[in-house]
Amino acid sequence: MGCSDKPSQFARPAERFPRVVFQFLRGIILRSLMEINYSVNTIMSTIWDSILPEVRRPSRYLGGEINSVRKDPGKVTIRFALAFPDLYEIGMSNLGLKILYHILNQREDTWAERVYLPAPDLESLMRSRGISLASLESRLPLKQFDILGISIPHELNLSGILNLLDLGGIPLRAADRGDGFPLVLGGGGGAFNPEPVAPFFDAILIGDGERAVPEIVERWKRRPARKGKPELLHSLAEIEGLYVPSLHPGGRSGVAVRRAVAGDLDQTLFPSAPLVPFLDIIHNRIVIEIARGCAVGCRFCQAGMVYRPVRERSVENVCRLLEENLNSSGYEEATFLSLSASDYRQLAPLLKVLNQGLRERMLAVSLPSLRVRPLAPDVLGELSRVKRGGITLAPEAGSERLRRSLNKPSTDDEIIEAVHRVFGAGWPAVKLYFMAGLPGEGPEDVEGISALVRRIRREAAPRGSGKTIRVSVGGFVPKAHTPFQWERMMSVRELEGIRDTVRRALPRGGVEFKFHPPRFSLLEGIFARGDRRLADVLERAFERGARLDSWKEHFRWNVWEEAFRESGLDPEELLGPLDPSHPLPWEHIECGPSRDFLLAERENARAGAVTPPCRESECAACGICGVPGSDGIVLSPRFASPPDHTCFPDSGWERSARGPGKEKRSWISRYRVQFEKTGAARFLSQLELVQVFIRAVRRSRMPVRYSEGFHPLPALSFGPALPVGMEGKSLYVDVELKGVWGVGEVADALNRQLPEGVRVIEVKEIPRKSPSIFSQITSAEYEVDLAGRPELAERLWSRAKEPKEAESGNSREVEIVPLERQKIKLIIPFSAGRGAKPNRVLAEYGGVDEMDLKDLPVVCTRFELSG
Repeated sequence: MGCSDKPSQFARPAERFPRVVFQFLRGIILRSLMEINYSVNTIMSTIWDSILPEVRRPSRYLGGEINSVRKDPGKVTIRFALAFPDLYEIGMSNLGLKILYHILNQREDTWAERVYLPAPDLESLMRSRGISLASLESRLPLKQFDILGISIPHELNLSGILNLLDLGGIPLRAADRGDGFPLVLGGGGGAFNPEPVAPFFDAILIGDGERAVPEIVERWKRRPARKGKPELLHSLAEIEGLYVPSLHPGGRSGVAVRRAVAGDLDQTLFPSAPLVPFLDIIHNRIVIEIARGCAVGCRFCQAGMVYRPVRERSVENVCRLLEENLNSSGYEEATFLSLSASDYRQLAPLLKVLNQGLRERMLAVSLPSLRVRPLAPDVLGELSRVKRGGITLAPEAGSERLRRSLNKPSTDDEIIEAVHRVFGAGWPAVKLYFMAGLPGEGPEDVEGISALVRRIRREAAPRGSGKTIRVSVGGFVPKAHTPFQWERMMSVRELEGIRDTVRRALPRGGVEFKFHPPRFSLLEGIFARGDRRLADVLERAFERGARLDSWKEHFRWNVWEEAFRESGLDPEELLGPLDPSHPLPWEHIECGPSRDFLLAERENARAGAVTPPCRESECAACGICGVPGSDGIVLSPRFASPPDHTCFPDSGWERSARGPGKEKRSWISRYRVQFEKTGAARFLSQLELVQVFIRAVRRSRMPVRYSEGFHPLPALSFGPALPVGMEGKSLYVDVELKGVWGVGEVADALNRQLPEGVRVIEVKEIPRKSPSIFSQITSAEYEVDLAGRPELAERLWSRAKEPKEAESGNSREVEIVPLERQKIKLIIPFSAGRGAKPNRVLAEYGGVDEMDLKDLPVVCTRFELSG
C-alpha cells in the first residue's frame, strides 16, 4: 500500500490540528474538569460534615491529621487511593500502607490518599442516602481515582475488600469493570495465596511494595490509552511480583510469579513524618522496622518463610528514623518492629545508644513478640532503663518435644528463666503466646501449657508478688508456603475442647487467660489454603451481610454457613490434610523456600529434628539465597563493633533559669492558654483534644513538666469538656514548662503544631500556685442558631424574661438573651466547676424533647473566669 500525504479521518487529534490548538483545547477541557471536580469535592465535604454528627467516633472520618498530605489536584498526574478493608483504627496501624503513602507522595506526579471502611452506623447512613465512599484527604469518590490499591492484610478482612468496592460504586469482579473504573490492585500479608480473591482484582502484588509500586505507577503513566486496560495488564504482568489473575485462568498457568523483594533496608524509603491520628488507634506509636525476614524457620510461620532473607536496618539508620519520627509526631512511645526483635543482632547496642538520649524525651520503647532463647540479660537491662512498654514471649507449644517439632526448641527451664528475668527487670506483667491443634499434638502437649504456667507462677511470680501472667492461646492454622501447608486443621469442636481443658487447669489468681475464637480460626484456615471456588462463597457471604469479620461483635458465622452451603462446599472438608503429590492452588506463586525444602522440613518435624538458624550453621538450601538460581540477596553482614552514634545529641529544650545566680535551678513556669476548637475539629472528643495538645507540645520541643512515678504524665490541665460536635471559641488549658518562655513564643510554638481548627488565641503567664481553671469558672456562654426552628425561637424569646433555675441546682439563674437573625445567647452559671448542659436547658425552656435538639447548632463562645 502506498502512503498518502493527506491526514486520515481517523488520525489522532494532534495529527489533524496544529499542536498549539490541540494543547489549547486540552487545557480548557482540563480546567473545566478540575472546576467540576472541585465542586463535587466541595459538595462531598458538605455532605460528610452534615452526616458526622449522627455517627459514633466521628474523628475516624475527619482527615487532616498531622503529617497527612494534601496536593493540588491540577499538578498531579495520578490519583492513587490506598484502601484498608477495616476500620480506621486498624488501618492507620498498618505499617505497609504508611510506607506506600510516604513513597508515593514523594513523587510530584502522584497524590496518594487514604480510604478506610466506615463503621456499621456510618455505612448504614451512606447506603440509605446514596453516599459513595471517598478519600480522607480530598473527599474524592473512590471510583474517580486512577489506581485503587487495597490491602489484603488477613483472611478475616476479605469481606471488607468487597465492601470497599461496593461502597465506592465499583463492580466487585474485575471482569465486570471497564476502562472507566480505577485499576484495582491488591497486596499485603494476606496475598501470598491470592486465589480466593483473585476474581476481584486486576492485579495482585506479591512481596515488597517498595520494589514494585513505583514501577506500577510508571507503567500506568506510559499506558497506551487507546488500547485500554488489557494492554496495561499485560504490561504490568512483566513487573516482578505482579500477579494478573485474568492471565492465569482458574489459577493454573505454566508461568510462575516471583515475589518482589526489597534489598538493603537502609536504601529503601521509610516514613520520617508518620501520620498522627486524633483518636486512639491499635498501634498509636512510632513504628520503626529494624529488620525484615527471619533465619530461624519456625515450621508453622508463613511470615518467617515468605519474607526471607533477613535484612537488617543499621543502628545509625534506626536512630536517625527514630529521631525524625519523634520530632515530627510527638508520640510518647516507639516500637521496634521485626518478626522477632530479639533476633536483631544489634539490639543491645541500639538500646544502649537510645538510653543516652531518650530519658529527657520521655519516650517509651516496646518490642513485639520475643523469642525465648536470644532474650539476653543485657537487652532487658537496657530496656528497663527506658520507660517500659510491653513484653511478649512466644513459647508456642506446651512441651519441649512439640517445640522441637516446630523448630523452636526452647526448654521449659529456659522459658521460666526468661520470665524470671522480665519480672526481675521491673515489668509487672508478661504475655505468653501458645498455639493449639498443632501437627503431632497430643493430650500431654495440651496439658503442658497449663503445667508450664503453673511452674512459672510458682517459681517466677509467686502469690503476693504483684506479677501478672497473661496466657493467650490461638488455634493452629496451616498456611501456604510453609512445611505445615499440607497438614489438617482441627475442627471447632476440637479447639473448644482444648480451650476448656487449659482453662480448667490454669492456676487461680495472677493469671489471665484468652483463647482466640475457634470459628475465627476456622474461617481463616479455609481461606488460607483455598482456591478460586471460595470467591463465590465470599461474594455470597458479603451479599448476606458479612462485615468486619475480625470483630467479635460483627462476626456472623450463620451467614458464612449459608454461603458455603449455597456454593456446595463443606467447611469441615476444606480443613482436611492435603496430598503432597498433588499440585496446590498457590504453587504458581513463588514467594518462599522451594517445595523440596518444605517437604524435607515436614519430615524433620515428624522426626523432631531441629534445623539450626542459617546464621548459626551451614546454609539449609531453602532456595532463597546462597544457592544457584536464587535472588542473589544475602544476609546483612555482621557488625564488627557497636556503632559510635548518639541519638538526639542536642535536645535544645532547656532554658536558663530566671534571675542572676539561678542558672542551675529548675524553674517551672505556668501558662494559661486560651484556644478555639472550630470546623471539623469540633468533632474531637475531650480525650482526643488532650492527646492533640500533648503531642503538639512535644513536637514544639517546649520542655513540659512531667509528673513523678512509673507512668509520668505531662502537666497539662484542661477546662470543661464540650460535647462532641460543639464548637468552642474560648477554651482553656494550663501548661507547666521548664525554664522561661515569652507568652508570644508559647502561642507561636503551639500554633505551628496544632491541626486545622484548633488555634491558640491568647497566652498568659500565671503564678504556679494559681487555682485550677475549673475552680475559677463562674459561667459559660453559648450561642444558639435557631434558623429553621421558628416555633422554638418564639417560645424561647417569650420566656427569655422568665428566669429559671438550671436543672443542675445552681443558685444562680440561667439567662436567655435574644440576638438578631434568629439567634439567642444562653448563659449558664457554674457551681463547683460544673454547669448544666445547654441542650438540656434549652429543652426545659422550649418544652421539647432533648433528643430533638441534637442537631441544633450550638457554639460555646466564652467561659467567664473569676479574677
